Amino acid sequence: MTSTYARPELYQLAFSYRDFESETAFLRSVAAGQGVHVESFLELACGPGDHSLAMARAGTSVVSLDASPEMVAYLAGRAESEGVPVEAVVGDMREVREDCLERFELAAIFIGSVDHLVSNADFCAHLRATVRHLKPGGLYVVDMVHPRTIFGLDSTTETAWRMERDGLAVDVRWGTETDPFDPVREVEQTTVTIEGTFNGESIPAVREVFPMRRYSFQTVLALLEASGTGFECLATYGAYDLDVALDDPRAWRMILVLGRP
Repeated sequence: MTSTYARPELYQLAFSYRDFESETAFLRSVAAGQGVHVESFLELACGPGDHSLAMARAGTSVVSLDASPEMVAYLAGRAESEGVPVEAVVGDMREVREDCLERFELAAIFIGSVDHLVSNADFCAHLRATVRHLKPGGLYVVDMVHPRTIFGLDSTTETAWRMERDGLAVDVRWGTETDPFDPVREVEQTTVTIEGTFNGESIPAVREVFPMRRYSFQTVLALLEASGTGFECLATYGAYDLDVALDDPRAWRMILVLGRP
């Protein structure tokens, strides 16, 4: 069965409901509020790169990293087609890139992609790599699942939806109620299904199970300390809105703003 991350055109359409221009404007506002002027930006686990493209359109120098060669090639093609400069590279977000040392004022990871790091060791390795890619005083913004969902109090995002564009339609189901959860490792075996049609004709479905870590806020704080990076959690938000706190009833994401000393 084809991997979810080997079908970037389906994945991009599936998540195109998000307002990438607004979300990247929020990032720039957060940075400005911390006294950081963003000239260079690193997107980790970039996928099809909608946030990277939005940052590049605003005149920011952008490097986009993903473990999927298909995603990276798709983003590079989109950037070339739009005529915006994006350096798209294949890489592991747990590893240091020598060409990126102290290169960026701002880095970010979106849509809970950090949850693919299922062990404490992997999460800390990721933090250690990311902090070395930031300039002193740089920021790392992490977009994660909201704690209300983590603890089963509420579902802050839809798990099934449909998107359509230019004759292509996709039906997405990200997780099911019966997905097994290991409460010791805090890892859920998340079932992902993407089915689609193009001009009414069925296309091969994507079905996959991902082990995904369910990080609470306190766990993240503990791992920040354990990582030895010096990262400090400077601010938290519950949405891509400066007025929505993490404990606000309107909150639907856990957005952490980490600062490098």
